[in-house]
Amino acid sequence: MSKLERLPPVRSPTVLRRRRVVRRAVSALLVWLVCLPVLSARDWPEPYRTIDPYLLLQPGEPGAVIDWEYNHQVFRGSDHDAFQLNLAGGAGLFQAGDRFAAGMRYGAYLMARPPLAGDITGTPRLDWMMNAVQFEYGLHLAYDLGCSRLLGEYSRASQHPLDSPDEVSYSDVSYDRVAMGLGFPRIPFAENGLLTVALRFGFVDLWDFWEHRRIGKPRTEWLLRAGMLATYKLGDIRVGEHRPKLFAELHPDLFTQRGDGPDATLAGRLGLRLAHKATPRVIDVYFDTFLSRDTEYLDDEVHPVALFGLGVRIGNASSH
Repeated sequence: MSKLERLPPVRSPTVLRRRRVVRRAVSALLVWLVCLPVLSARDWPEPYRTIDPYLLLQPGEPGAVIDWEYNHQVFRGSDHDAFQLNLAGGAGLFQAGDRFAAGMRYGAYLMARPPLAGDITGTPRLDWMMNAVQFEYGLHLAYDLGCSRLLGEYSRASQHPLDSPDEVSYSDVSYDRVAMGLGFPRIPFAENGLLTVALRFGFVDLWDFWEHRRIGKPRTEWLLRAGMLATYKLGDIRVGEHRPKLFAELHPDLFTQRGDGPDATLAGRLGLRLAHKATPRVIDVYFDTFLSRDTEYLDDEVHPVALFGLGVRIGNASSH
């Protein structure tokens, strides 16, 4: 082999600068997460594809996506959180010109709890009781800036109690949100890695703006929401028709509260992804965590949680 053949590949200044920016951004996010205060409010993180309709409507993309997931809290500091069964999806509506696109997002989140004192007993089929379902929907806009996307959002969510034992009362808190931010899809790192990052800033309490009096209001007023998905392909390994990858997700929220100071929540996942080689469908198996000082599940009562468990997700909304 000649000396020229042994030389390492030449990296352009643009590629090197991009990698330095990615490393610094990831390092800053991890430092921020380590320094987070005790955490607070439930607001489900959205898969990136559901908030970027420009990506959905590009050639070769499916146009509409959906994820089905099941999260089981094996270790939990709560009497009201056992598992969740969630659906989250989005669809591109139209693209105008070469840079602008609009789309819709929808989510349904079923929350269940372990049995409480006074529950009906006598059959294991009643060991898990559904306590609430939350619905989310929104209109999303995206404008392509070349190296990133300008994202816009108007969305709503509402929680609907299904079962309230005598000793507790589940809330019907909801939010009405407008937000803007930036998205950075599919940034390569290392040799087999991809990173997708989003950062959005929004006003959550539009019910006050509309002067609505009969809807349960969230504690959150102003929200800074970050999201990161990193995947790393495990070489040329194949599992049937799938390529295994490692993946990690981080979803920290920093927000102000109505009549109170700032607070934060953290959701995260770490696991193994099986990516289908011919379609965008993935199967994820992962460790799941959610930390909050008040999920707002209960009326007139602070409900802190530290949830750790296992989950499985099937779909194409969370794939790159």
